[in-house]
Amino acid sequence: MGLSLSEKILSAYKGTIDTLHRGDHVRFNATILSMGDTQHLHHLHVFAIEKIEGHKDVEAHVHNAGRYKFKIASHTNNELNSGSDSQGNN
Repeated sequence: MGLSLSEKILSAYKGTIDTLHRGDHVRFNATILSMGDTQHLHHLHVFAIEKIEGHKDVEAHVHNAGRYKFKIASHTNNELNSGSDSQGNN
């Protein structure tokens, strides 16, 4: 699964994101942008994220195309205000 955050959301949740480590449990509100398949990740746009209690040991791993991918995306203010949470609520 690939999660993208706008610069505005990244700035708003920077404190939370800076404290995350591999394996931390998180809760997030996102909109599905595209569904993946065996060759592509599901892509979701995040509107809110929080660290919750819990941790799972996850070994570091490498993918064929690189370990991590970051891409800056521009999103309109209207897009930010029209997001639904993961249960389809507005």
